[in-house]
Amino acid sequence: MLSLWAGVDALLDDQTFPRHIPLARMVDPLLAVDMTHFAIHWVLHFHRGLHRYRAQQKAAEWKQHPYPIVSERHIGIMGLGRLGASAAKTLAGLGFAVAGCDAVRKEIEGVQTFAGNTQLPAFLEATAILIVLLPLTNETRGIINVGNLAKLPAGSFLISLGRGGHIVDEDLVAALDTGKLDTALLDTFTEESLPAGHPFWHHPRIIVTPHIASKTTPQTSVAEIAIDVRRLLSGKPPRNTVDHARGF
Repeated sequence: MLSLWAGVDALLDDQTFPRHIPLARMVDPLLAVDMTHFAIHWVLHFHRGLHRYRAQQKAAEWKQHPYPIVSERHIGIMGLGRLGASAAKTLAGLGFAVAGCDAVRKEIEGVQTFAGNTQLPAFLEATAILIVLLPLTNETRGIINVGNLAKLPAGSFLISLGRGGHIVDEDLVAALDTGKLDTALLDTFTEESLPAGHPFWHHPRIIVTPHIASKTTPQTSVAEIAIDVRRLLSGKPPRNTVDHARGF
């Protein structure tokens, strides 16, 4: 089976999924490009405080806000797979101080890397803008919780681009209400479409986008699928096969 998406958690959560059939996930170069562009947009948006000026325009308020120099703005990326690594390298190239945390240590030029739960606190304590690009597994479900949010510096920002299941919703709302977090951009949710009555829709410190950070593009994904079809026809395994035990 060749998944059309980078994430395979929905398939693996289905108890009727045939575990004996090899599963390969989509690794489309354009997925990483689109995700990186989206991450850059929101990092710059929060770095320059642009979320504040929309409200000021409605109030006809003329007020300028200071922001740190780019090398002093610390960006932390949880998850350094293809998508996370692409975003990390590009943001570092723009001059930001970028760190990344993954289950195992990765080496990325210009990026400080952390590994595992033991190094997660130090990673979070130095992160002013947190980008979540983890796969959703038993280990990562609910990782954005009251304990980990408490480790972030006061007034931090969250950019959630992985899966809604990473977030404990009530813990996130509490962190925003107390000012621990300044603002959160949420692109993925535990239930999609996001129910009309969900508190995320109307929270003044939450920006909701409808799972649009990146998409599978036919023009590029078909070529990737064709490569794996040819491999299978020649007796070779597909690329990017999923480890069912790890969940990705």
